[in-house]
Amino acid sequence: MTVGAKRECGGCTMCCKLLGVLEIGKPPNVWCPECAIGQGCKVYAERPGTCREFSCMWLHGLGGDSMRPDRCKAVFFQPHDAPLQVHIDPAREWRGTSVERVIQSAVRAGQVVCVKHGERRMQLGPSKHDEAKGDSDV
Repeated sequence: MTVGAKRECGGCTMCCKLLGVLEIGKPPNVWCPECAIGQGCKVYAERPGTCREFSCMWLHGLGGDSMRPDRCKAVFFQPHDAPLQVHIDPAREWRGTSVERVIQSAVRAGQVVCVKHGERRMQLGPSKHDEAKGDSDV
């Protein structure tokens, strides 16, 4: 998966909804109480370390403007030495979209991709086709 130039979040706050943050007890798929939706973190200077260290793949050049998380309703990220993670807004149908095309491209390139859509989880890639229920945090 090719990534390029560093970008800015701008008005995107999708990670503030889709990802859980253990440090503050924020579960996945609910807006963080410190998020000014479409603007940013209300406590940016004091935000948790997990948030401070997080950087989605769009920020590093994945896809065009339509793949910005608040537009495609999905956050792509790859923790160190871990499979590609894709958390998709449970209110969004992702099959047949650019999100699915990027996932399929990664799988074709031999990557393992962990997709989370609401409570549904799928692990796709070389010999991986497992599904499970439950939550995961950043």
